[in-house]
Amino acid sequence: MEIKYGWGGGNSESTCLSSGVRCYTGGCQRCVTKRVKCDEKHPCCSRCARLGSACEWVRPRPSLAARRRGFGPIKYRQTNDWTPKPILPKSKENVKDDVTHTGGLEGSVVISSLSSSRASSPSRSGFKWDLSATECLPPSAQDRSIVNPQNVASLDFMAPIWLTPATALFLVDAIGESPSLGSDDGQAVSFHHSVLAPLKSTRSPPFSAHALFLRHAWDKRIALHFLLAVSHSEMAIYQGQGTRPPAESRFHLQKGLELLVQVWNPVALSDHFEVMLSLLYMYMFWMRRDRLTPSRLRALSSTILAYVRLYGIDGLCTDEDLAFAPHHVNVPDKVLLSRVFIYLYDRDGFCSFFDCGGSFASYVNENSEASRKIWRLSRTAFLCLPRDNLGSDLTGIPEVEEAAVLQVYFELIRIHQRINSYSQRGSLDDEAMPVQRQLDQMRKLRFQERSSIFYRAASLEDEEHSPSLIEMVTVSLFYAVCIYLCRSRSPALGERPVPPEVQTALSGLVTTAHRTISRGSVQLLERFQWSLLILGLETNDPIHWDWVGKNITDAAIREVFHVCLRAKKQSGGSISMATIRQLVSGEV
Repeated sequence: MEIKYGWGGGNSESTCLSSGVRCYTGGCQRCVTKRVKCDEKHPCCSRCARLGSACEWVRPRPSLAARRRGFGPIKYRQTNDWTPKPILPKSKENVKDDVTHTGGLEGSVVISSLSSSRASSPSRSGFKWDLSATECLPPSAQDRSIVNPQNVASLDFMAPIWLTPATALFLVDAIGESPSLGSDDGQAVSFHHSVLAPLKSTRSPPFSAHALFLRHAWDKRIALHFLLAVSHSEMAIYQGQGTRPPAESRFHLQKGLELLVQVWNPVALSDHFEVMLSLLYMYMFWMRRDRLTPSRLRALSSTILAYVRLYGIDGLCTDEDLAFAPHHVNVPDKVLLSRVFIYLYDRDGFCSFFDCGGSFASYVNENSEASRKIWRLSRTAFLCLPRDNLGSDLTGIPEVEEAAVLQVYFELIRIHQRINSYSQRGSLDDEAMPVQRQLDQMRKLRFQERSSIFYRAASLEDEEHSPSLIEMVTVSLFYAVCIYLCRSRSPALGERPVPPEVQTALSGLVTTAHRTISRGSVQLLERFQWSLLILGLETNDPIHWDWVGKNITDAAIREVFHVCLRAKKQSGGSISMATIRQLVSGEV
């Protein structure tokens, strides 16, 4: 009796020894379960297409070499350069830290100390960094397998339907080649948790949303690759190596893209969370380059919108009927998905100001009630964590302490996107009036409970109730949004005579921005960096120009500021929003 074995790829069939009946081992899961032959057409085989059923595929089995050595990193040893490291006993204070730190990385002592200082953190108790889900790059070699433009057509053909508008995302080689940083994935993870996550938030690391995403990305291979791409890139920027991503970052970005195009039929909320989190990390990666790339960010925005519409992600987040939900739906996954949804909305609205996207943010703004439901659900992310991680006192959780402040912050983000649409798409003039009334209402209620942040931000005498960093950032954003509304069409930024409401907002923004920078670290807070940009383009004081230029730390926003400031000086002291967007897109 002839027996044939196959592992996917082609029509594989074998003769079962027990019954003598032919069994088909290749094809989609539904055909294999029914024991029928599958033609293995992607993304949907002919049988499933004819029956109208979901065609599910499993990931290919790893190669024999990968199964023999496991999923750990391959050791690259060069006879001339490589020497074994001395075996030293571990100190007791480093036993809890599962991240390995190798030599050869400048600043590794700082990362090691930060990592050891957080080893006893309650949020990491019982949690181990396991990098077995990804592959490691040779420490001194550049990856040469980056996608080239010749392969874009084939990738676009093979990609799922929701990735079709994202052709520009696959042009990874457009960022150019760069030397290796010499860091390993363990160091990148340690840096992400200890340095990057706190800098991206106004909170302590246990309550940082990016630390929360980090803890839920380990069993999600696609998101983990994009996370490591961001971490290696941010480590290079942090060490002064420039905004060009190192070889390690490009390697993980390429691997993540290769896996992303294989996502054909996500079903569970955890699968949607992995895809949405991967898209968020792509935003974080491309927004941190030396200049904004409108085509790539627009493609990313269109991709997110296509994915959300295709799978009804907003409906999954707002569905309150959990009693009759499928077995794969659970509250933590839903909360995490809502959290990522809001972060993507924030990033896309931010890029929409520069006309680098905004299609997804505009879609979310169309249904204000649904967006507010998703926002309220996303704020319960830390309440779903075990009590031993948070403590018994709920008032210690920032989501509870800063509920009123966070609500004002979210409303300002919504207003910002409404002004973007009003400024770019030729909306009616009457649409600016509701926005102006909403801002006036916030300003008039400054002494009430909801807007007492304005009083605390302006008060210097009451040290016991000094404003927090998020309050200072929110007030700065409020003043910047007021200026943006008045200057969104005409008159231009910096144009004289200055309207009274603009002068009042500018004075408040200058005062609050100085106090915010003295309050805490704001280098990676995009909304505050945008507020500084508005301040620098509205004022005509050279002293303020120098101060803003020194305190805008984001490379892309700093480049926009310097380019627009030169154009403003050449045009007589004013610059319109249309000119700013043309300068960003390279049309001027």
